[in-house]
Amino acid sequence: MAIPLLWLFILLGLLSGSSLADTSSFYSHRRSFSYSLPTTYADPSPYQGLAFGSNNVTVPLRTQRDLALNVTIDHWLWPTLNMNTAYFGNDYSTQKLTNVQQVMAMGYRRLVLDLYWDAGRHQWQLCPAATMNDNNYYTCATSENSFRQFMQQVDDYMVSTNVSAAPSDTDLLFLVFNLHPLQSSSSNNNNAVTSRQQQQGDSLSDTIIDIIGTERLYTPSKLEQDRRNGTVGHDSWPTWLNLISDRVQLLVGLGSNELGNSSGYNTGVDLDMIFGENQLLEVTAVAASSNLSQSLSHCTTNNGSWATLIDRPSDPFVYNTTLKATYCGYSPYFTTSNYTSDISKNDNHSITHLQDNVLGTIWSWDVGQPMASSNPHCTMIQRWNGRWRSGLCTELLRVACRHKDDPNKWVLTATYVSYDRAFSACPDNYVFDVPRVAVQNKQLFQVLQADLLENGPHDEGINNPLHHLFWINLNTGSNGACWVVGLYSTCWWLREEGAAFANLIRTSAVAGVIILILVGIFTWVKCARSWRARKARSRKSFIKELLARREYVTVPA
Repeated sequence: MAIPLLWLFILLGLLSGSSLADTSSFYSHRRSFSYSLPTTYADPSPYQGLAFGSNNVTVPLRTQRDLALNVTIDHWLWPTLNMNTAYFGNDYSTQKLTNVQQVMAMGYRRLVLDLYWDAGRHQWQLCPAATMNDNNYYTCATSENSFRQFMQQVDDYMVSTNVSAAPSDTDLLFLVFNLHPLQSSSSNNNNAVTSRQQQQGDSLSDTIIDIIGTERLYTPSKLEQDRRNGTVGHDSWPTWLNLISDRVQLLVGLGSNELGNSSGYNTGVDLDMIFGENQLLEVTAVAASSNLSQSLSHCTTNNGSWATLIDRPSDPFVYNTTLKATYCGYSPYFTTSNYTSDISKNDNHSITHLQDNVLGTIWSWDVGQPMASSNPHCTMIQRWNGRWRSGLCTELLRVACRHKDDPNKWVLTATYVSYDRAFSACPDNYVFDVPRVAVQNKQLFQVLQADLLENGPHDEGINNPLHHLFWINLNTGSNGACWVVGLYSTCWWLREEGAAFANLIRTSAVAGVIILILVGIFTWVKCARSWRARKARSRKSFIKELLARREYVTVPA
């Protein structure tokens, strides 16, 4: 038994060491970044000077994500960035490609990218210039396949923020590709090459699948299947929760398509995996006769699918116009070069302002909110700006109630109650709730303003700040670590469904191997004992039989 037990301890040590090494490697990928991040928010806004990644930014953005779990993704807020005009400029160097993860870490969730089909080389690339000799204006990566480099950066970011590694940071990503033929002497003179169709491995979908795989990709064929089996409505999109529950992280679609028949590329081969033109991006341009601020001053609520508002080179978004666009139901689309400055390609800090754009998409918590506290806190909406603040749950306030069948219809109670009493304070057909998207919050804000005009002159406590605060259904939950709807709840990303998932798989696998080894050892020991016992019984029987056949002669004493 000494030798088998020795081997058992050796195997256990190897397994546990391997498991710890794998786990360490898995999580160290998330913690160590190969790209640089900004240090502060620099542009003029209420957040100016705040450290990048501050809780007063990350908590509101995460709260907005969690509240909209059951809203279909076409009505979500997706900050959008044109990578060519607002990020790359004329610098498509390897260094710039390496830092692509920066923009995703900043909060941009939909990236628009120009791709160029090089018929001569039979591949897609990012740089508009075919070679350095064709145009000295662009700095291009030395690698011939810059598109694969870009997709590898996207994959690295998704691995570091997936639901197993970092559920508090998990989100969907969208890639929208504008397709162009690459204009160069080498491709135009090779008619035999340009006229043929792309080969296996050359297509957009093949490249994406080769790097990303199919499990994390939501495709047109999956959407069609979901609509057919009733998982989503006939003309609807899935909810964020549907997709994240299925471990989906990425949707890819086409924007404009300028290839033409002479390019030698057939986009039809991609349409099972990639959404068609403008399916993931419905752009609304600001009228040329007005600026963003004027256009948004009296905007009507936009409940359209994939509603997106684009800037203009002469009129980029600023904090206030981004916030107005968000409240009007639009996802802001940042395209101008004003948001970044081109410094040396070797300078890791070549992006100077991109991080500030996302601040205008915070429509929920007010600046500096929620306040950090160890005590249970609940959420109030402020009449003066429609933003939220945290406060003691024992305060007596009026309650915001949403209609059961209309998420945009709100009323206020006449009575003042504490937070726990708010759940039973709403009138019939109304429930105590919290706005899930910016448009709903705007509708509630308008109700607050109308109530002030109607009841304010008759309110004896009009000068009391508490008379301008109203309960909405959001609190710090059972452990105070996150903000949740309802009493005694906790955030989904704290329920060991996220970070513990990977450890659970590893632990189960290691335990399974250990159990198999133990079963094998004990089975071997038991069989060896049984074999020795059978052999001993056989010898004993043989000796008895031999003795019975012999005749013994005794000599009398």
